[in-house]
Amino acid sequence: LAMKGLGTDERAMIHILAHSTKEEVELIKRTYLRMYAKTLESDIIDDTSGKEKEFFVGLINAPRSHVNVAAAQDEINRDVKELYIAGQGRWSTDISAFVKIITKHDNEYLSALNVAYGRAYGDTLQRAVEKEISKSVLAKGMEAMIMDRADYYASELNSAIRGAGTETDTLTRIIATQRHTMPAICHRYMAKYGKNLRQHLDQENAVKDTQYGKVLQSLLKVAEATGKGVLISSSAPQASAAEPRKPLSTHSGPPPPLPGTLYATPGYPQSVGQPGYPPASGPGA
Repeated sequence: LAMKGLGTDERAMIHILAHSTKEEVELIKRTYLRMYAKTLESDIIDDTSGKEKEFFVGLINAPRSHVNVAAAQDEINRDVKELYIAGQGRWSTDISAFVKIITKHDNEYLSALNVAYGRAYGDTLQRAVEKEISKSVLAKGMEAMIMDRADYYASELNSAIRGAGTETDTLTRIIATQRHTMPAICHRYMAKYGKNLRQHLDQENAVKDTQYGKVLQSLLKVAEATGKGVLISSSAPQASAAEPRKPLSTHSGPPPPLPGTLYATPGYPQSVGQPGYPPASGPGA
């Protein structure tokens, strides 16, 4: 749907793909092919251009392999040096080098890379991307991948709420697709903005006292029930520069189902009260 109509919604694509695992991306690609009788990659190639095309194609095809960060310091140091040479160390930024390295890895590796870049050159990698690639869609996509997952989605939810008009599509997309990590996102939202997300939504005219608002609140309640007992406190000490903070997550398997929606997954119990909701690590756990 992000590529239907007169223009591509790159922000929607970033919301969905930036923090998806390799397995989730493969599932999205198979489902897209089944629904539209064409590949996601072919539509990206048709609907984007230049370095943005390179980024989004890399986003859906790169291995995003999980690496033991503690054992990968040599690789991290090599990537830090290559990124510096491609950006701050030259007159003209080699954007392809940024795309290759950033789309290749998962968020845990990129978090460590972000910190290591800051130790080596003063600016974090996220700040270097802002400087070298400016405020383009490409920069926003890379920054999304580098940022801690909970930080990123808390920021996007706040942007959707605080603007001149509530961005209901953004709220729906994030709350529905990130429901398995919404407890951590809600915690981070409170820590960053000093407001409870559900209460903040109730203050918005486009949400409060509407059927749409009731649906959003129901989704958040399911997320809260899913995450009870596994939330990471927002008052917990932050990681030091030498110890990158790992992405906050509350569920190791696929997202739990939402009763009565297209998101229900075979093998999962279909209601919060049913035993085993959510399973410990996916279907058959």
